[in-house]
Amino acid sequence: APDYTTFAEHITESGIVSMAYQQQPEPVLWCVLANGKLIGMTFEPGQKVWGWFNVVTDGLFEDVAVIPGVNEDEVWVIVKRTLPDGTVSRNIEYFKPRNWGSDQKDCFFVDSGLTFDGGDTVNVSNATQASPCVITVQVWPTEGDGSNLGDGDQIKIVDVTGMTELNGNIYTMASSSVSDKTFNLRNSVNTANIDSGSFTTYTSTGTGTVQRFENSFAGFDHIEGKTASVLADAIVQDDVTISSGAFSINRWSNKVHAGLSYTSIIKTLPIVLDGAVGAKTKISRANINFYQSLGTLYGLEGDTEDCFAATTTLQTDWRYLSFQQGYTRNAHIYLEQTDPLPLTVRAIVPSLVTTEN
Repeated sequence: APDYTTFAEHITESGIVSMAYQQQPEPVLWCVLANGKLIGMTFEPGQKVWGWFNVVTDGLFEDVAVIPGVNEDEVWVIVKRTLPDGTVSRNIEYFKPRNWGSDQKDCFFVDSGLTFDGGDTVNVSNATQASPCVITVQVWPTEGDGSNLGDGDQIKIVDVTGMTELNGNIYTMASSSVSDKTFNLRNSVNTANIDSGSFTTYTSTGTGTVQRFENSFAGFDHIEGKTASVLADAIVQDDVTISSGAFSINRWSNKVHAGLSYTSIIKTLPIVLDGAVGAKTKISRANINFYQSLGTLYGLEGDTEDCFAATTTLQTDWRYLSFQQGYTRNAHIYLEQTDPLPLTVRAIVPSLVTTEN
């Protein structure tokens, strides 16, 4: 059998304790090492190309398994994590599908994470001028898992015509009746009814909608005391510290992913022009083709710039990036992703200047 560690003999040096093969969407051989690291080997047999990579997390990997999924094979791992108070936990975790969809709100790029999904919008069919204001909906609202909303849940109302005073605000549902498709409105902290007696009359031909929103999240006891990254409605939030298994953010949101952060790094091998071995080279710029990417840094380790400055939506295009590197015999392209956002690079085309001095 061929030796696939010829150019990376060190990578399995500590010994392999568990191994699993993933066929879809791309062939990957996953290996857990005796030192608690997880490595993978991507393999394209038709092109006779393979390469190793490390997976780093805040903990130690103990086992790996692959089971068939719907569209992709599922990779499952056992991870040993130590909490700040010294508590040791072992979690069974799985990797999200590589094909996560096209909606930026569905980006899930955290470890040991959970998702709050407030579900889709439902249309408003009536709003009364009364205290409390009573909302009637065409279809009863549900969360992403299909469970009905009810008393105490927070919602956001938008696009109401006529009674525009309702738009853009967070309310608490009360006196909910699934059969009648009605509920009363209270303020966001559930301390007072909403008095709409002086509001403009609701227009029945409007396009108002209701959707579940939240800004406080629980269920994170498995990473108690740790710092977590948060993506709320596709917007990166400030990091939070998990306390009593929960955290809060300033932004009311419909879909939130939170978990342990990790850093993804792409670092090319030293770039050498034909016939210029040993000469010093400077990268003046690089044309990089990104696919559904955002939040990426480039440059030198410890001295990076933003690839997508002032951009808030995923980008699929070429970026023409200037580099400030000096002449070196180790010229390389360095990309780094620290945000809970995707990074996929399809091509790197550098522009080089070479000197013999």
